[in-house]
Amino acid sequence: MSTETPVPSFAGLDRHAWSPNSGRRIATEMTVISLLSLVMLAVAVRYELFEMLFRFSLRHEDWELDEFLSIFLIGTFASGFLLFRRWRDMVREHRARLRVELELRESETRLRAIFQGSPSALMAMQGDPPVILEVNPEFEQLTGIRRAEAIGTPFALLGLGNAGLDQMMAGVDHATDRIRGVECTLTTRAGEVRSTLVSADVVELDGARTVLLALNDITERKRLEEQLAHQALHDSLTGLPNRVLFLDRVAHALARTGRHRSVVAVLFIDLDDFKIVNDTMGHSAGDELLRQVASRLAVPLRSSDTCARLGGDEFAVLLEDPTSPSTARNVAERILGTLRETFEIGGKGTFIGASIGIAITSGSEDASELVRNADLAMYVAKTSGKHRATVFDPSMHSRVMRRAEMHQELRGAVERNEFSLDYQPIVALDSQETIGFEALVRWEHPVRGRIPPGEFISVAEQSGVIVALGEWIRRTACMECASWGAAPDGHEMSVTVNVSARELREPGFVRGLRTLLRETGLAPHRFVIEMTESVLVGNDASTIEQLRAMKELGVMLAIDDFGTGYSSLAYLNQFPVDIIKIDKSFIDHLGNGTDESPLSRAVVSLGSVLSIRTVAEGIETEEQYERLREFGCPLGQGFLFARPLPSHDVAAYIHDGHATYGAAPMNAALLAAECAEPASILSGCA
Repeated sequence: MSTETPVPSFAGLDRHAWSPNSGRRIATEMTVISLLSLVMLAVAVRYELFEMLFRFSLRHEDWELDEFLSIFLIGTFASGFLLFRRWRDMVREHRARLRVELELRESETRLRAIFQGSPSALMAMQGDPPVILEVNPEFEQLTGIRRAEAIGTPFALLGLGNAGLDQMMAGVDHATDRIRGVECTLTTRAGEVRSTLVSADVVELDGARTVLLALNDITERKRLEEQLAHQALHDSLTGLPNRVLFLDRVAHALARTGRHRSVVAVLFIDLDDFKIVNDTMGHSAGDELLRQVASRLAVPLRSSDTCARLGGDEFAVLLEDPTSPSTARNVAERILGTLRETFEIGGKGTFIGASIGIAITSGSEDASELVRNADLAMYVAKTSGKHRATVFDPSMHSRVMRRAEMHQELRGAVERNEFSLDYQPIVALDSQETIGFEALVRWEHPVRGRIPPGEFISVAEQSGVIVALGEWIRRTACMECASWGAAPDGHEMSVTVNVSARELREPGFVRGLRTLLRETGLAPHRFVIEMTESVLVGNDASTIEQLRAMKELGVMLAIDDFGTGYSSLAYLNQFPVDIIKIDKSFIDHLGNGTDESPLSRAVVSLGSVLSIRTVAEGIETEEQYERLREFGCPLGQGFLFARPLPSHDVAAYIHDGHATYGAAPMNAALLAAECAEPASILSGCA
């Protein structure tokens, strides 16, 4: 738009107070005054010369003429003086008017520049109903309405399509009105809805009431505010509500339960072994897995329920008014079922499990307490074997406190030499001769006495003490195995040591193992590294490289508890495995007639098919022993042959040369004493 476009003079100044005609009039007056003064001067000079020529003859006779000339000259000079003052006043007036005109033009230029260059969309309106008097370029850009189209158009007919804006205009009804910062939306000519911040002023322009409307486009700011608000309350990776929003919704749900006497359930979900996926496949794969988990969690939920990510691999579900307490457990079981299915990450099939804690309102909890109770129940579920759901019970607080105390006590237990090793014999089933031992760690607590491994191994893993404890176990097992000597037939015993996934991720693990074998003098083929299937999850290059380095070192590799975790026959081909140890759960039903599962028979005989040495764990009865021999299982261990032996009894047992030393089926009380909780890595409770 041209800057020469006339705009309203909001200062209310009279632009007609001075014009070019005023200058011409002053010039004419000055010319007339000048001519008159010249004529009078000429007359005066003429009579003065006449007197000089004839003064002798007229001195006495014409004294009346001299008097006349004097009066004439005085009058002439008086009128000239008056004319001069008039000329001076007219010049001053002319200069003053020129100054006023210049200031007015400069003021209007500034006003025009401000109006046209304002970053706000401006409209000037007059009349009732208001009619557009002028708009600026920003108004054209915001609304898409051209200036020529807007000027002279009633405001209501612009088609901005906003009742709030029309209502605000109706409220400006007298000259002192001023409206600031009203948020309105308007619809542009292109049909786009924009958020605006509107201000209005009423001014007097040429004696007429004029409304000056300013519209500031805040659409992008509003979008940014909404985005920031969403980010503050939602997880950026999965898009789920975060901890802050989840606690807020739990609080509101609890408030409603007080009014309607309903219940609220919270499920605290923690993925099992997620760190293994992160470490073996990379953080990008871990992020993708979290996104897929988030989408699966929503499947068994109702629209009224809330699923949130609390951080890391922790999720939570809010169930509002479940029909019964069992409903929460049913939902948890469905969630576990959906998570057991294979995840496709980077073209590879990946498995993940979860431990779920369930807390249901009893009437007095607040939001934080309810979530904390569910967290405690999840912790118990994870320490009880993972892949399960546990309902909160008040007694869990004391269990957690005991584990916290144990966490602190474990940190100095290795330095205080509070651990010892027992050894479980591994026998050849056809001859019952011992071919090796599995090292089982025991904690000799100075106050509480012997603590079963099922109580402290998981704590050691979570606290990181497992690294130092594992180094002590390997060194002690190597030293004691090297000191045992050979059996009467010349056979040298092997020793099996459990290693956790946390230890295998240590950069110097293989290097330390090589140094250990060299220092203790134990032949590498007599040392067996036993690991669970979870170590093999992800099948990444670093895991394969670590296992191959151990094979090059000459040690034997075994998979513990085969068939209970992430079982896959592909592992047996992709990894250099020498031994598979069949979990006790497959052995328990052998020899029980109709309770004997075909799957159990297939698993225990798997080793002979794949030409891999197989060890059956937990053999307790003669019937189990006979069935395993029928299946062709070569090796076994369990209480049928011997209970775990203290290190000082191993040499005598080896010298005896067979497994009948102290052999007797263990009764239930003795079994409970040896395995107070389900066995885990390094527990070796067989």
